[in-house]
Amino acid sequence: MLTFLLEALIRSSILIVAVWALLRLCRPRSANGEKFAWTLVAAALLVMPLLVWWIVAGTMPLTMLPAQLAVSTGALAELPPLVHSLGAGVVAIYVVGVLAFTARLGAGLLIGARLRRDAQAVPEWGAGMDVRLSARVHGPVSFGSTVLLPVCSLHWDAATLRAVLAHEREHIRNRDAYRLWLASLCRAIFWCNPLVHWLNRRLALLAELTSDAAAVEAIGDRSKYLDVLIRIAGGAPSPAVLVPMTSHLNWTARMRQLLSPNTRSVPRSTSRNAVVGSAILLLSAFVAGCAAKPLVLTGPAAASALQPGRSPSLAVLKSFYPQLLRQRKIQGKAIVRITVDADGRVVDTSIVAEQPAGVGLGALAQRVARAYRFHNTLHRPVITNLPVRFALQQAASGSPPTQSSPGG
Repeated sequence: MLTFLLEALIRSSILIVAVWALLRLCRPRSANGEKFAWTLVAAALLVMPLLVWWIVAGTMPLTMLPAQLAVSTGALAELPPLVHSLGAGVVAIYVVGVLAFTARLGAGLLIGARLRRDAQAVPEWGAGMDVRLSARVHGPVSFGSTVLLPVCSLHWDAATLRAVLAHEREHIRNRDAYRLWLASLCRAIFWCNPLVHWLNRRLALLAELTSDAAAVEAIGDRSKYLDVLIRIAGGAPSPAVLVPMTSHLNWTARMRQLLSPNTRSVPRSTSRNAVVGSAILLLSAFVAGCAAKPLVLTGPAAASALQPGRSPSLAVLKSFYPQLLRQRKIQGKAIVRITVDADGRVVDTSIVAEQPAGVGLGALAQRVARAYRFHNTLHRPVITNLPVRFALQQAASGSPPTQSSPGG
């Protein structure tokens, strides 16, 4: 699990950096084009773990390593208990973080749905939009396809209302709320990656830049629109799932664009978006497929790729066969799926089968697998199955029973 998390962190970082470089090279003419690109990246990050699993697990069927290879494999000292506990602690922290961010997103959606339900519709302002008044919002916000305005908007002049509605209409036309919900879900899954947090903030900024440009075009006066933003700014912060018109998180960048003489709404370029989208999809597939993809091998192929090394001592092997199981004369076999890195170390294990079940032989077999080291002739990660047999052997001298080697 820890290995999977580290790989996900690396893959997500590679994809974000690669798309950033691609956008700098292509130089999109509008914020709409860049927003489209980063939305695709957020979706690709959510799909990538499934794509990686499909590439790795679907390559070839798994079979067991030959017994003679397992008997003669070399030893790797067992990881100290502290290292195991640290790995489990990291995974636990990650899970807690995912739950916290997911709960935040879910709570925000619930609050937004209640705000929309309790708000009063104002159809004469809508012009095809769902516009509602709410006493619980302190500034214009959009939630899905609904625009929520504060009660004080009843006293706004016509120019202010036109600018605000033009801004929110652009949010709804671009489905910005849904884009940001997708980015928030991506942040919940990849919360430990700072670049994903940057992606979330970048999408929020681009959503405001495109809406600002549309509002300036609607009222035809940049300075007047700046006055509108300054006048309605302030108040309590909105829930994260709402799209506030006057968020202070991206205020500086918005002011910089509005003060630029080139602030205007640029039409979408379908062909350009198609080219950028295709490039991002190809990048996603490339990153998912080539970032240290393990090779899944069957028995004969694994036998030639993983050559024997040093054998663990008898004392080490006996330590993996608990005295309690030996006293009860419990014998059996477990099959563990192992991932061997380029240096021959077993870096990940999972239980495939155990017989008899319920006595813990699978967990013991995982410890045995990590005590072995291979000479990896392919110099790339390899996945295969390793059988470990637990058998009582009574020596002629009456020595205590011991555990046999894996597969022996």
